[in-house]
Amino acid sequence: MARSAIPVTISVKEGVVQPSVTSSDATNKHYIANNDGRIILEINNTNAGTQTVTFLTSRVLQGLPVTNLIVSLTTGQIKYAGPFPTDLFNQTYTTFLNCILIDPSVTTDIKFRAIQVPSPSRSQ
Repeated sequence: MARSAIPVTISVKEGVVQPSVTSSDATNKHYIANNDGRIILEINNTNAGTQTVTFLTSRVLQGLPVTNLIVSLTTGQIKYAGPFPTDLFNQTYTTFLNCILIDPSVTTDIKFRAIQVPSPSRSQ
């Protein structure tokens, strides 16, 4: 499957310009590369009906897979999801190693923007 990337904008304390949106693709689906546990995803449902976005988990506990995270959005609703802990959401197979896999329920009517929060500074 040829998933489409959602680019990540790295936030800085001085501010960043609002990133461009990535439109959903329910056929090919999406991924966010190099998840370090500090990514927040803006999800905007521009569809006339309620839609969902599924975040695939990668963890198995005692032989049972951890349930995927499903975010439901009503018409016109915007939600912010994340951060995504690496031990739950980072995929372990080569094609999408350390990626978050995202499956939207509809094509084009969900808009995504990803922001990575920088790690806290240790300097004083």
